[in-house]
Amino acid sequence: MANVYPAECARLLQLALGDMMPAEDSVPEAFLGYTSRYDLSQNLPEMTLLNSKWMSIYPTSYELVNLELERAMAMSQPLDTALLDKVLAQITAKSHPVADIHRLIVASRFQVTPTAAQRQIIAHALVQLEPKIKVRKLPQDSDWDDRVTEMYTALVKQDSELTAAILQEPDFGLPGHVIFAALFQTEQFPAMAAAFVNKVKTVPDYQWSSDVVFLLGGSPDESMRDLVRTQFDNFALRNSVLIALSESPNPGDRDKFIEGLDNSPVDVMAECVKALLRLPPSDSALENVALLRAFRKLSPVDQERQVRDQLEELLRLNLAQNFGYQAGHDGDVQTPIVEKWTAYIQQRFPDEYARQSGSSLEGIEELKQMLTQVDWSRGDAAHGEQIFAQRACVQCHSARRALGPDLQGVASRFSREDLFTAIMLPNRDVSPRYQTTLIETKDGRIFTGMVVYEAIDGVVIRNAANQSFRIEMDQIESLKPLSTSLMPNGLLKDLKPRDYADLYAYLRTLKVSTAQSSDDRRVVE
Repeated sequence: MANVYPAECARLLQLALGDMMPAEDSVPEAFLGYTSRYDLSQNLPEMTLLNSKWMSIYPTSYELVNLELERAMAMSQPLDTALLDKVLAQITAKSHPVADIHRLIVASRFQVTPTAAQRQIIAHALVQLEPKIKVRKLPQDSDWDDRVTEMYTALVKQDSELTAAILQEPDFGLPGHVIFAALFQTEQFPAMAAAFVNKVKTVPDYQWSSDVVFLLGGSPDESMRDLVRTQFDNFALRNSVLIALSESPNPGDRDKFIEGLDNSPVDVMAECVKALLRLPPSDSALENVALLRAFRKLSPVDQERQVRDQLEELLRLNLAQNFGYQAGHDGDVQTPIVEKWTAYIQQRFPDEYARQSGSSLEGIEELKQMLTQVDWSRGDAAHGEQIFAQRACVQCHSARRALGPDLQGVASRFSREDLFTAIMLPNRDVSPRYQTTLIETKDGRIFTGMVVYEAIDGVVIRNAANQSFRIEMDQIESLKPLSTSLMPNGLLKDLKPRDYADLYAYLRTLKVSTAQSSDDRRVVE
């Protein structure tokens, strides 16, 4: 109880400064606990006197008091570089990342340009947030990127040389560092991308994310795009890879775009079709049968019709045939033309047509047979956790942008067969909570994903590539719920019987705990 009264005194000081809830809506959320409701620049003599006192009372021997004094400092926006030294000195290799974030926010409120030494401390603290959070296995909420970006933006505004200092950090290039990329100067992009490439090549089991795919996939450097191509067989990242490669389609990626027509969300399929339209025509049996299958699968109405029209255009360009299909027409009036295309493809490519028209059970019998061959008693949970990460399950079920259900206790809620069947056939039984929505805008764009925020004036939708888009309500042409999941097919592909045992052993460790430490319970905000 010895530190209660000093803490209360610090709180009284915050109240005297106008309390920490600013009246203006323009203050970023990250700064709501660090900004006065009043414009304190109107009280310059008093602020000058207060700021001259900070050096004599801070830091104290009480951590709680220091935290509250730092909030008051942020409100008064000091001009003292030496005081900033004292705040940054609290950020160490052992300090908690939540406290580091707090002090970085406080530092950003100082009305000074950091010195070179201070800049290095700030850059190092930013880069080390991800390793510190990872080693403590702290959860991050869905607003993490937004709040950290607000803090980071303020720090860069305070010090334009901060991005260069971040580039010099040896650990820069981890997946969580992509959020820092937006404020890098154009001339820094090659060095920034090179830092990510270096980490991809040197960090064992580098945890690729959609953000990294888009960062490297957007480079004109084909060697970087080649790294992105290595993630095509990572089924959780396949949609991201397809979208990234479709921006500048390469003939060598043609087979990937064709494969992307099967079991992809409509918006990803649309990008694959656009990419194919920009490539030379092809009379490949595999391609044209795949085009036909996708053409027949899509609805002739609403949002899917636009992609359907483009698929028919591809068939005409590839095969120099025209059966009178009229783009832009809803409904089933063109069903006879669809059947003409089917008959033509079946006759021209009979073997490939038969191959692609095989069983629709998608290997369910093979799965059941596989499960009987597994020695469940020898499961290695540690290796199972590696599989969970490698197949990028963590992105949808454990990460800060998690869109899938919490897997705590999942092995006790479902039988082994039901659990692996759900992984193999994610679209078979989708809870309404996790079903996707398809949105078409008035300018013809298509978005498929989960609506993560909805208001009177717009919606935010997150797609299968973990991209978020805000769509204004007055720009929405139509909005249609789908009975499909964002979870990709193929997550069990090429797994051996022992891998099944290991993965299941790991899933069994995900038990609901009632006795976690305070650090583990804390959500990083």
